[in-house]
Amino acid sequence: MIAITALSILLVRSQVSQLSIHPQDGDWKQDLGYDIMVQALERYEKIDLVYAHNDPMAYGAYLAAADLEREKESAFLGIDGIPAEGIKWVHEGILTATFLIKPRIGESLFLRKFVLGIQAQANSKT
Repeated sequence: MIAITALSILLVRSQVSQLSIHPQDGDWKQDLGYDIMVQALERYEKIDLVYAHNDPMAYGAYLAAADLEREKESAFLGIDGIPAEGIKWVHEGILTATFLIKPRIGESLFLRKFVLGIQAQANSKT
């Protein structure tokens, strides 16, 4: 898996008996998400999940995977839920989900956005 946060992109790879997580610094930037993903794809045969702390870094990671024709092997998760970015990319089947977390609403909205993202991806494949 790759998780991209304000400070990192996190790669998570799982095998039958092992899970490994590899955080990387993405500095909130789409181009760094792209570069980190290219390096990860060169290093790892399989990446199950890319988790980014903003949608543009997740999108950059997706673009890198797509350029190497490996975008279908990974789930791409972002945070922000901005309609013109994350939500749009979920509807287009690029991101698996985007999360919008507001302090007063908390986990229920987080889970709702996750479910909506998964549903949108499933609907786009049918």
